[in-house]
Amino acid sequence: MGFCSYNISSTYTWNTGETTSEILVSNSGKYWVEVTNQYGCLNSDTVIVNFKFDDSKYIIPNVVTPNGDEVNDTIDFGKYEPSIINLEVKNRWGVKVFGCNELPCIWNPKENDGTYYYIAQYKTICDDIIIIKNLKGFITLIK
Repeated sequence: MGFCSYNISSTYTWNTGETTSEILVSNSGKYWVEVTNQYGCLNSDTVIVNFKFDDSKYIIPNVVTPNGDEVNDTIDFGKYEPSIINLEVKNRWGVKVFGCNELPCIWNPKENDGTYYYIAQYKTICDDIIIIKNLKGFITLIK
């Protein structure tokens, strides 16, 4: 087994067709490269890239103020553009006050002030990968 390190005179052939020493990928998948140095030493490597689910982008507001000022009057649960959504908002007694399982999924509350909780499942299909995120939390409604 030999090791060929980066050398300015080496040539690179990626399965993407690129010929640089490094590539930037934006899709999950299998990537390989063949490297030939100035002496004809040939080496190759393969890497499988799976993009991790970014929890930080799924931030649900915890306060809604439906007072007609057009600021925080509604909550758009579908703004993250999931492939599939399943959502329920319940009052403190567990009675469902809002739900949706298709986009758009916007809660425009008509209920009384108080604390409500939600249970949401987001499914995103990226290439052949299905990413599922289950979220739950509380929302305070203030008119």
